[in-house]
Amino acid sequence: MERRTGWAGRTMVLSALVALALAGCAGRQPEMGGAAPTSAELAEVAPLVAEGDAAWAGREDAAELRRAIAAWEKAVSAAPAERSLLVKLARAHYLLGYGHLHGDGQRAARIAAYEKGSRYGEKALATNPAYAHLVSSGAHVDDALVASTADDVPALHWYYANLARWVNEQGIQKALFERERIWKLATRVNELDERYFHGSGPRLLATYYAKAPGMAGGDLEKAKADFERSLAIAPDYFATKVLMAELYATKKRDKVLFERLLAEVVNGDPRALPDVVPEQKLEQENARALLRRAGDLF
Repeated sequence: MERRTGWAGRTMVLSALVALALAGCAGRQPEMGGAAPTSAELAEVAPLVAEGDAAWAGREDAAELRRAIAAWEKAVSAAPAERSLLVKLARAHYLLGYGHLHGDGQRAARIAAYEKGSRYGEKALATNPAYAHLVSSGAHVDDALVASTADDVPALHWYYANLARWVNEQGIQKALFERERIWKLATRVNELDERYFHGSGPRLLATYYAKAPGMAGGDLEKAKADFERSLAIAPDYFATKVLMAELYATKKRDKVLFERLLAEVVNGDPRALPDVVPEQKLEQENARALLRRAGDLF
């Protein structure tokens, strides 16, 4: 069969994938919240929460991270609508997938971690009664995000983080299917609290603009502006520099920027931000790995 090339061929392929996504990828039912936990339920799960918190402090070790997840999941089974627990689990599953499940051999486990993390983020969001009411009344989940508030930003952020990584593992069909939700989650975080988690709002938008094709809203100049905005908010947060180097500098063919950003990460002090020391060390390893690949990337 003749292989199609050029703009027309790519357009036909993308159009076909869009059709498949819309026709063949029936979405699962959205996760919904329940009644807020009682004081008795919270008291019952407090030891499990504390156990998970203690293990989380050692999350550089995969075994400790898994111990934190196990304790928090036991707790959330007894208090299923406790938002703080749901957010902890969304963040923990993201770190498990991103930080500890590497390579093709662990792809299935990585996908499962992101899937669980996105569900916990969605459940945390559904503890907002206004959001839950809109969804239960028939509003599309994406449209119901308008009901989210500043209190929902942690849920929105970790929902996005897991969903975006999950989509990235699935390929273009899933990316097209979930594009609108990913975009709206990033936009809502930025609208409500751009400073959350070390400049998360503009960083999420920058990542979207840098990764998306032009037909889906990709724009490298907007990506640059939002990466710079995120760095203005949190100049010591390494992940922003790693993402800017990997997603923006490579596409712009700017090797000088690529190497400068990654050198700043490698030579930076991971303890400058005490709440994310393990994550900062992880990004230093990512920066070193990218620098080793510079010859292939440029």
